Amino acid sequence: MMTPAFWHPKNPRSGISNFKSQILNIRSQISNFKSEISRWPDEGIPLWINELHHMKYERFEDLPVWNAGIDLALRIYTLTRDSFFSQSGDLRDQLRRAALSVSNNIAEGFERGSTAELIAYLYIARGSAGEVRSMLRFVDRSADASHLKSEISDLISLSESCSRQIRAWADTLQNTDIKGQRHLNDQTRAQYEAKLRVNDFDQHIQNILNANRPDIFSKTNDDS
Repeated sequence: MMTPAFWHPKNPRSGISNFKSQILNIRSQISNFKSEISRWPDEGIPLWINELHHMKYERFEDLPVWNAGIDLALRIYTLTRDSFFSQSGDLRDQLRRAALSVSNNIAEGFERGSTAELIAYLYIARGSAGEVRSMLRFVDRSADASHLKSEISDLISLSESCSRQIRAWADTLQNTDIKGQRHLNDQTRAQYEAKLRVNDFDQHIQNILNANRPDIFSKTNDDS
């Protein structure tokens, strides 16, 4: 096995000290990068950041959760063509409306252009996904719908997936200090997104170090 360059067999404490110094140097570089970000409004944003920015979703049609909502609505429409839904009452129409409401509210919230409105519409969409799931549970317990159990089980799973995706997105939005697309220009938006990536990278490095050598780096964190 190759011996790490920083390791000294006759003096392990010296090896550990060198290793810690290298890690501190990495942290210093990350800190310098964060400092550089703060100067971008004056000095301009590097090209690679703009390229990453343009990879973000620009249309709601590209959102995975919107597409999941559309799949849910299409499959609900197919399900409700079954003769079980021809009986009196408005179960069929209500189920269809609720299923369509998932993707429609995601789309409307996305197009509104502010984070607060997007969050509000996401929770409406999540409520609609829950309404779909509740009605599917009702159908699943109906003796006359026993032939639909397999499809209903799949649709319940799909509606739960939509709910989880919407909740995760809404939670992320609630933890941001960006007010929304219409409050940003391209430069400030890219600056904010780059800052998030740096923070995520910093945390990822720290998690790896803590997991592999908690005897060294947990103490280092406590000292800082």
